[in-house]
Amino acid sequence: MLASDKLLASEYEKIRNENPDKIVHLDIIDRIIDTKLNDNNKDYNKFIIETYQEYLEELEKLPNNVLDKYLKTLKDADLRDNQKVENVDSFLIELLLQSERKHAIDEALDKDKLDETTFLKMHRILLKGANSDLQHYNYRPNNISFVGYFEGEGENKKRIINFLPLDYKEIPKAIDKIIPYFNEEENDTNNLFIKPYKIHGILAALQVFYDGNKRTARILQNIKIYKHTNHMLKYNFKNPTLYVTKQYLIDQKEYRKSIREMVENPNNETINNWFKMNLRETYSAINLGNSNIEKMKTLRK
Repeated sequence: MLASDKLLASEYEKIRNENPDKIVHLDIIDRIIDTKLNDNNKDYNKFIIETYQEYLEELEKLPNNVLDKYLKTLKDADLRDNQKVENVDSFLIELLLQSERKHAIDEALDKDKLDETTFLKMHRILLKGANSDLQHYNYRPNNISFVGYFEGEGENKKRIINFLPLDYKEIPKAIDKIIPYFNEEENDTNNLFIKPYKIHGILAALQVFYDGNKRTARILQNIKIYKHTNHMLKYNFKNPTLYVTKQYLIDQKEYRKSIREMVENPNNETINNWFKMNLRETYSAINLGNSNIEKMKTLRK
């Protein structure tokens, strides 16, 4: 480690010692996993699942060639949206699309189980060409990281810390819990969306990478919704039928606020608020999907 890095590491260790209440711990994984839907969210979740099934029925009516084109277009659009949520330069996104057109999500769609190698490869693809100054394609090797922002300029510049990520030495233990949880077979349709939301929230909270944590989390959510759709609802779609990412882009402030409040105080209320926000955004995504289907029908006339 360079002398400058050692100095920075020492500085962040001091920050962590001075803000122990802001540090994320491993137990947040079980807190999120174990949280049950409150009564209002149970009803809302049931309504969203029914709405989603109606949307899928409309999709099935499309001719195969039109359906394939529709799903591939959705995937391309999500690649852009996923980077835009994190304010990645639009020119870089288009350059990446033209040069490779490689989708991180494709690394896992056809696999029965997610493994750590695939998980890291998806993250690496997501970061390639993005505006990350820290091109670290593996887990954080230190605690030189915080979630928040800088306020002021020059001598008056200071960190505003929302939370401090999981200690880097705990990351292997976290991955050993996350990947098996992701791979657990789920048969309860009530968890069609809720489990993917939990996976998304856990990764956003832990910050196991320097950069690209939420982007990777959203990819995993999309994959899990796709897997649940085919497994639970007995479909055989070749690509995901729904991406919620565009809605996070539209409601960035609410999205980030929901994550922050859940991480700062992970209890039944804040985690259920995370579920509620995601259910609302999922409903918007389904409505957008129905609108897109109508556009596809119009183009075919």
